[in-house]
Amino acid sequence: MRFFQRIAALAIAAAALAVPAQAALASTAQDAPEPVKLTCVAWGGGLQNENWDIIVQLNPDGTAKSAEQQGDAYMTGIGIFEVKRTDPAKITISADGRELKFYGTSLVGAGLGGSYLYTNAGTCRATFTFPNPAKAVVNLTPAS
Repeated sequence: MRFFQRIAALAIAAAALAVPAQAALASTAQDAPEPVKLTCVAWGGGLQNENWDIIVQLNPDGTAKSAEQQGDAYMTGIGIFEVKRTDPAKITISADGRELKFYGTSLVGAGLGGSYLYTNAGTCRATFTFPNPAKAVVNLTPAS
């Protein structure tokens, strides 16, 4: 019987020690905000837009910590263009994390049967301010 009492006492002590450790882990998880997804939208001059997504890691105060382009540029809306190639984006974050500048470039094309009859450079520039950045910045000048 004493053997089982010792095991029960050890289990209770282990549980008591685990609670503060779990609380510390939960606190750490809450200190790091979830990343946010932002989008740079280049208006194509018609019904179709080219988009670049950016994933931004935040500091606990809501300022930008780091960022990277997520995947390739993509088209939305109604149109005949498609993205042929996406170049690596240029992303800069100010020293205080309150401003993120994005510049993305790509090659878009239109054609039939895999042959592009027309190609053009797509570009998007955006400045996001932190904390609480706009989820999308739209360039109203058509890409050229």
